[in-house]
Amino acid sequence: VPNISSMRAMRACRLVRVIRVLRVARIFHDLRIMVNGILMSMRSLLWALALLALMGFVFGVSVIEFVSTELVLMEENPESYSDDLNVDVTTFKAELLDLWGSLIGTMYTLYQAVSGGVDWGTTAEALVKISPVFGLLFCLYVAVATFCVLNIITGVFVENT
Repeated sequence: VPNISSMRAMRACRLVRVIRVLRVARIFHDLRIMVNGILMSMRSLLWALALLALMGFVFGVSVIEFVSTELVLMEENPESYSDDLNVDVTTFKAELLDLWGSLIGTMYTLYQAVSGGVDWGTTAEALVKISPVFGLLFCLYVAVATFCVLNIITGVFVENT
């Protein structure tokens, strides 16, 4: 008989816990709606990240191709670069390699420029010194990624929730 009464007491405690959770859940109704909206938009978020990664990859490959060509030319004739750009060639090469030296580094720099991790004007200066046209292309990339893609992504999230 003592086992049955202890089982009933445990069931009563569980029932009280469930009632407490339901009461608290009513208080956090708005929080539940927000969490549900985030969970429902995960698929769209993954596609949006894939789109941004693809844009970064395509632009990153073209930047690396351009920068690597300029670095080879800089190695062959450092005096002309020093005179044309009015910079120390060694410091400038280190800056180029730091920002644009590898595909992963380039994509990271592009992500930082779009997301506010680093000022995009600072990252564009090295490209502008080499070629003003490529600096403008970088500005176009930042504008498209920021104003077009990210705003469309925001609209998709709002519509999905």
